[in-house]
Amino acid sequence: MIVKRPFVVTLFSLLVLLLAVWNVFQIISVWQRYDLMRVLNVTTQANLLIVMGLTWTIGIGVAAWGLWRLRSWGRTWMLIAIVAYQAQQWIMR
Repeated sequence: MIVKRPFVVTLFSLLVLLLAVWNVFQIISVWQRYDLMRVLNVTTQANLLIVMGLTWTIGIGVAAWGLWRLRSWGRTWMLIAIVAYQAQQWIMR
């Protein structure tokens, strides 16, 4: 049985996926600057940024997949992931 996904759900799941891709770019950016951070003796912060970026990439990617596949847990996971992500971003700033 094929279920037609509403356009708004498609658009929102792609936007959530874009947030996961943004975190992939954060990981790449920190990885590229890791030697400089080692010289400046801030490897702990670099490691933390890599772990947080990887965690959010996986968590938000799962939320986007759940929305895309119209899973019942997708909406709940997405709300939890985005609220927690925004709270973490607010605390880190």
